[in-house]
Amino acid sequence: MADRKDDRTLESLAWAKPYLKYRLAVGEEGVSIDRSVLGISAFNKHDKIPFDRLKSFDIQMRRWFGYALVVTKDPTFEYRLGPFSRTQLLAFDEEMRTNILANKPNLEFQMNRMELHKITDEVARLAGGSDQEMCDMVDLLLAQGIHHRCSDIHLDPREEDTIIRYRSDGMFREIASIPKVYEAQIVARMKVLAGLVSYETRVPQEGRISIPVGGRDIDLRVSVYPTLQGEKVAIRVFDSEGSQFELAALGHNLAEVDQLRALLGKPSGTILLTGPSGSGKTTTIYAVLREIQKIHGQLTNIVTIEDPIEHRLPGIQQTEIFEPKGLTFLAGLRAMLRQNAEVIMVGEIRDSETSSVSIQAGLTGHLVISTIHAGTSAGVLARLVEMGIEPFLIVSSITAILAQRLPRKNCQNCLERYTPSPEVLMDVRELLPERVEFSAGTGCDECHGIGYIGRTPVSELLVLDETLEKAILNRASVRELELAACRNGMRTMWENGLAKVAQGILSPDELVRVVPRPISESRELAPLETV
Repeated sequence: MADRKDDRTLESLAWAKPYLKYRLAVGEEGVSIDRSVLGISAFNKHDKIPFDRLKSFDIQMRRWFGYALVVTKDPTFEYRLGPFSRTQLLAFDEEMRTNILANKPNLEFQMNRMELHKITDEVARLAGGSDQEMCDMVDLLLAQGIHHRCSDIHLDPREEDTIIRYRSDGMFREIASIPKVYEAQIVARMKVLAGLVSYETRVPQEGRISIPVGGRDIDLRVSVYPTLQGEKVAIRVFDSEGSQFELAALGHNLAEVDQLRALLGKPSGTILLTGPSGSGKTTTIYAVLREIQKIHGQLTNIVTIEDPIEHRLPGIQQTEIFEPKGLTFLAGLRAMLRQNAEVIMVGEIRDSETSSVSIQAGLTGHLVISTIHAGTSAGVLARLVEMGIEPFLIVSSITAILAQRLPRKNCQNCLERYTPSPEVLMDVRELLPERVEFSAGTGCDECHGIGYIGRTPVSELLVLDETLEKAILNRASVRELELAACRNGMRTMWENGLAKVAQGILSPDELVRVVPRPISESRELAPLETV
């Protein structure tokens, strides 16, 4: 019987073009393959079909036609056309088995760190080349993003081209510009690696890539988002080696660390962390969980509900929310309460119901740790009241609130004395001794000419006391709450930031850019000494 060609041929699909150059048609009794594009010689037993083409073929065949690649010891490339069912389609030799099944990018050829300008040159060389060179370009961008300790790798479509940007220390830097015509190939490669639907371009998708590099696993969270100009790809890099989960090593004020440790030793209560996205809350909260393990031992039942799980923590039961199936923060939190959890970590309090259950859990013998979005630690108390939490529940459950920001540190390799602008000087001079001199990085090879390298937390720890509890019960304003906390000994983020300016860790410009000034401007503060 003659084959009836289906409209869903691989050649007609845009996602397949970077990988497959032959057509495949579905007939009533089988599958026919048109080999005329590549030629029969491309399929003899001595040739190696590139890994990416094979893996893409495997994924799409399963999804579209019910066929899958079968790896056997058969050394021949034989087409087996059977009934339209899950039978062998292609047979490959055993030597290719590992690469076919691994579905990982080939980063071995890019294990050495390259200067940023050399990455730009290499991308320009590979763009528009063969299929393998296009795959190599994506692998290059991923590998070098990891080597440069980037937190994010972005592919941003524009009208005329597509730009690749690295995000490091909270700031974006453009790495390369790629002609628009190659955008679909690059996105398709990233989708295949992340296990996403390559041909779907109309809806957002999320996936993961796990890469072993230098004896450790690097997890990449891939988010693809459709825009008017094309598909935007954002890749978050989770490097377990580059992450510090030791509370004392993060860079917080040591007095605050001691206070926090004392609170973590208590069996119940609620500790909240606050700050904008990218302010280091997740790193701090993981360090807090590690600290709890040290205090209470490995037998403590610690359970988390996160979105997403950014790092795997030994000895801790971690769960990732899955909203399509109803596993939300609220649903996960309620289920945790039936798991005999002693310590509960909720990734984020987003609504009044989650906040209510979290507060109640802190009252019933659980130690609850979570994050919530607010400007300052005092602002969290006002936010909870706005969510409908009664003040008497807040004072009964909340034990402390840690607010933080994550400014960039001066590069110590090119650090020099300088005089800030009059506007910045006016902001920072009032609380610092006159003898304090200001420093900033001037730019060098170590920091890629930026003047900053790495980041450090600037935080404030609000611990509830009797005076503050009375202010909460009286529904005091945020300013009044902050004043009460400062009278209780709290040092604001601004004060702790100024201390780091005096030490030369931060530049005054970076402090003003990132850290908010205290709301309670009128209170009297003693000048800070260099520590």
